[in-house]
Amino acid sequence: MISVAKSIYAAENFPYQSFSDVASNAWYYNFVEFLSANEIVNGYKGTDTFMPNNKINRQETAKMIAAGAGLIYEGLHSTFDDVADDHWADGYIAALQNAGAVSGFKGTNNFKPRDYIKRSHVSKMVVLAFNLEEGNLEVNLTDIEGVDCETYIRILASNGIVGGYKGTTEFKPNNEITRAEVSKIISLAMEPSISNPEGGGGDEPDPDDAVQWYCFNINSLKFHRLTCPSVDRMLEKNKKFMFTTSSRAVALGYDPCKVCKP
Repeated sequence: MISVAKSIYAAENFPYQSFSDVASNAWYYNFVEFLSANEIVNGYKGTDTFMPNNKINRQETAKMIAAGAGLIYEGLHSTFDDVADDHWADGYIAALQNAGAVSGFKGTNNFKPRDYIKRSHVSKMVVLAFNLEEGNLEVNLTDIEGVDCETYIRILASNGIVGGYKGTTEFKPNNEITRAEVSKIISLAMEPSISNPEGGGGDEPDPDDAVQWYCFNINSLKFHRLTCPSVDRMLEKNKKFMFTTSSRAVALGYDPCKVCKP
């Protein structure tokens, strides 16, 4: 089961970053925008693009996983021979190392930060960083028995975080993974209720409780749709924009607006 429960995420500044190459009907849209809203990802090399189909390397993956899992990374230094203390991802890599999520690559003391990362290795890093446990879903992947990181792949699959590759029963554990695919895995580890937008492939969203943006009044403890007239009248100091579900907002003690009925 998923043991790290983060039920709501807030953006300090709204609107959150939207990427010019992430279409709203893409299967990965909600996942990428969710990570952007939570400052896990930003524009690729200073641009407004995300490059969702690009392969991702180990240092970029380490940053996304460590930040997504809420690991303490500031001021930390890894002990890998090929990660200098002034390396931009050193703290994130160190945080994963402290969590037991990464170790020397193939028996060495190297992390290989610039190497592309495999789907199996991402599985291990996410499970250990988020401290995930086995879920209740049946695992029907046909190509993971006896492979490296099988246990971790099964944990992700049993929690509904990963499934068959492109509609098959194969996981393709040795395939290198893309930025979009990593975004989905991390997002679902953070917030299991996130779904794909309709038309974007994968699971259909629950129209009655989809993950979306709401405006929260931290003074009155009510939450509103962004189009609600109350949002314009609200004092700025009382506003907080959050990307979550209506049911989770209620669980946190906020009441839905009686006008816009979020």
